[in-house]
Amino acid sequence: MTIRALIFGIGTSLIFLNPKLSSNEIFPYYALALPLFNYSKRIILIIFVILLFGIINQIIFNDSRSVINAIQIAVLLATLYAVQTMCIIELRLISKIFNIFILMHLSICIFQYIYPESMNLSYWFFSSRESQVEQLLLRSAVVGLGPEPAYVASLLCGMLLFSILLNGFNFLIISMVVIQLFLLKSVVGYILFFIIFNFFILKFKKYKYLIIMVIITLISLFSGLMERLSIYISNVYTMGSIFSAEVSTGSTRLANLRESLELIISFPGIGFSPFGAISYAMHGSIFASIIILAMFKIKINALEFMVGLAVFIFFGPILIWPMYYLLTPYFLNSISKK
Repeated sequence: MTIRALIFGIGTSLIFLNPKLSSNEIFPYYALALPLFNYSKRIILIIFVILLFGIINQIIFNDSRSVINAIQIAVLLATLYAVQTMCIIELRLISKIFNIFILMHLSICIFQYIYPESMNLSYWFFSSRESQVEQLLLRSAVVGLGPEPAYVASLLCGMLLFSILLNGFNFLIISMVVIQLFLLKSVVGYILFFIIFNFFILKFKKYKYLIIMVIITLISLFSGLMERLSIYISNVYTMGSIFSAEVSTGSTRLANLRESLELIISFPGIGFSPFGAISYAMHGSIFASIIILAMFKIKINALEFMVGLAVFIFFGPILIWPMYYLLTPYFLNSISKK
């Protein structure tokens, strides 16, 4: 059992390790532990159906992206189910590895901030986007150990979510993640942190921590973290379209999400979030909704489920499984913790 927890912890921490500089930037090394788990017939059937749809779309439309998305979703669902079956000792070992990674990664981000040229070294092992360094230098941002700040911020927020759920509020861990979000200057990371952190404040009734959110917001406004968001809001006003304004900032995630949500039967967008990926692989977001109904115990009155579902629908990358950990207690035919 310890072996599979170690693989999960280390494999997730090094999810962006890309020594051959492949165009694929996310590598689920933790999936090596998936054969060590037992799965319910329901989850096996759901994964089979998703893969089957992906293959059929590949054959009919000659679109390899359907298969890629189907495989990613299969890995994610198998991972969430596997983690849900782990005993508390395994989960705490994974959490400990995450906390160690957060500490080590903080030192790397600080080093990159002091010596920006060192980001070129990171790209040798974690991405093929060397050309992005100049853009980061203009923003005075760092990239850490990943292909882009938003990806790294999503991973850190997911690790923080996992850590708080298991161990409660740890001011040191929270502070280390917040500092890195400031250094990464990722708007997506800040929004995800805002959602997750406020959820925990409500869940544990730690209202005194609201002052942290106020301080973070004030600092972000004066530190330049929200500069891109301010530009985006200004562009929305002048262009009259939230999607055109997004493209002007160099992002297309809202546009992709819109396609996944609004095209019920026709072919949806690329699918950055798990929900969008299922929509793409299964040829319509109505099928993605059916999958959710078949897979989870729907609890509209459960804040934990609704926040987890919102992250599942809107946030990615897909293979960063800790972001979706809130959904694990709601698997149908779930296995109780030992």
